[in-house]
Amino acid sequence: MEVFHEPRLKVWQHQPDCFFGVAIIEGEGTMVETYGEKKKGIGMNYKRQWGYHLLVITLANTREVLHLANRFGQSPVA
Repeated sequence: MEVFHEPRLKVWQHQPDCFFGVAIIEGEGTMVETYGEKKKGIGMNYKRQWGYHLLVITLANTREVLHLANRFGQSPVA
């Protein structure tokens, strides 16, 4: 994620002041099913599906991905 943060800061420096007035942050978690229960970091969800729990945090104003994480399949949303 650090690869994206540095260029983002440079772009944001050229934005008008009104750009920084309101930021709408969205978070979404979804289960991505995969096959192969021996893979590192994989987990089983409540439906007994093997997979990863993908977490995406975005800046809704610009649709920029601020953070992306693969979590264990049984991870809670929060």
